[in-house]
Amino acid sequence: MKAFVYLIRLDGFLGSPETHIARYYLGSCTDLKRRTAQHQAGQGAALLRACKDKGITWKIVKIQVCPSEKVARQLEQKLKAYKNHAQIRDRNWSEMIDKPTVQTLRKQIQSIGTLEFLSKVRKAIQESDPAIASELDELILSQKVLK
Repeated sequence: MKAFVYLIRLDGFLGSPETHIARYYLGSCTDLKRRTAQHQAGQGAALLRACKDKGITWKIVKIQVCPSEKVARQLEQKLKAYKNHAQIRDRNWSEMIDKPTVQTLRKQIQSIGTLEFLSKVRKAIQESDPAIASELDELILSQKVLK
């Protein structure tokens, strides 16, 4: 299931200059529309609840689509380690997503079977690379014929 990592920029500052001034919020979710609605309603993250209470508006300034919730959470944690909104905002997020190793892919093939694995890979890349998806269709068809 797809998941998302998103960066929200507040249209005002939250906090006091003497302590900490918040200007950005980084989060992840599996349903971006639902999560955005929660934030707008003042539910969920304490920072965005405080924004709602103080009348501070915000907008999503960056979104990264991830192949799973686990990958999105991992990316979110990597980004939060920077602690600096400029480093988070300006970084190429897609390059930070861990790519599966050959060993990981082999284990998946062994655990679920070649045909099911090919079908999952095809579904995952269908939108991003239709040419490869088409080649996988042919490979899946040949696997079915061999069985």
